[in-house]
Amino acid sequence: MHERLQRWLAERLPAYMLPSRWVLLPALPLTPNGKLDRTALPLPAADRAAWRAAQSDTERRVVQAWQQTLQLDGIGLDDDFFALGGQSLAALQLLGALQQGFELPLTLAELLGALTPAAQAALIDARRAQQPASGIDVARLADHEVDAMLAQLLAQPR
Repeated sequence: MHERLQRWLAERLPAYMLPSRWVLLPALPLTPNGKLDRTALPLPAADRAAWRAAQSDTERRVVQAWQQTLQLDGIGLDDDFFALGGQSLAALQLLGALQQGFELPLTLAELLGALTPAAQAALIDARRAQQPASGIDVARLADHEVDAMLAQLLAQPR
């Protein structure tokens, strides 16, 4: 039944809206007013057997951005953004954090196309590999370093 429902939903919903975990219930819990009692819903069992920790610097920084954005600890490389409670506003916040942290122009479509920290780290690493070497960031150099570089340039024969 789970696979049939998954296929049925996949035909009608975008990939980011598909549930990654399921909890089968005999009935939905209701409030005295007959509305869904969200607080009484059981949490899906976490599948921690497949949990992977960040290995590379890029992966660690992406996981850290996720943890700050979602205000969660223990995020693994294969965790799904929406399964952890992410939503559109959090996606925009994460996009801004990644753009600023990695100094890369990323789009929301790219972010939503890579819904795990592992996929986002791979996207960022691929983007960095495509960027031409930008040289030295003079704004981050100390004054004496800039003076030494200018002296070297002026000393070169023309």
